[in-house]
Amino acid sequence: MLERLDVYAAAPDDPQHAVPALAGEAATSRLRVGEWRVLFDRKGEKIEVCVIRRRRESYSMPANTETAEAAEPGAEGLEDRFDMALAGLARSEQTNEEAVPFAIVRRLVDGEVPVTVWREHRALPVEQLAALAHVPAELLVEVEAGREDIPLRVMHALALALRIDLDDLVPWSDGAANTAAVAPPG
Repeated sequence: MLERLDVYAAAPDDPQHAVPALAGEAATSRLRVGEWRVLFDRKGEKIEVCVIRRRRESYSMPANTETAEAAEPGAEGLEDRFDMALAGLARSEQTNEEAVPFAIVRRLVDGEVPVTVWREHRALPVEQLAALAHVPAELLVEVEAGREDIPLRVMHALALALRIDLDDLVPWSDGAANTAAVAPPG
């Protein structure tokens, strides 16, 4: 999915991308990657991802081709309305949140230690972040090296100093994310 976003971001006006705007909402587009949908707003050179979701089973087309052709416009319109509602909800929830650059998301997805990624994004030297969080710099170095038995109070202090939520410091394990995303229901 990230590869498709990279390709789109490199040349957003290329008609070969087949990234349509939602019906009735020209500012929001939907990128389809397999059964996944990424809703995003394009604001000049900036792409803001609103929602990443799996396609709903209720939008699946019938197996009979005659029925599928007749159902397609209605199903597509239903999916557009559903996605417009999701994008609107996501925008309202994100109103006061910081927009995270794609380079940061890419680093987190690639498995880098979140504390390091956020510290570097905030342009803080190790010593300065340690001082802001009131933790020993040696401990911060261990956190950034991947030590896992860090007390919750230390991680909370680091999150506060970095001005992020505590859950933003949880590593993005590629295997765990893929397993959770494709696990069958039930």
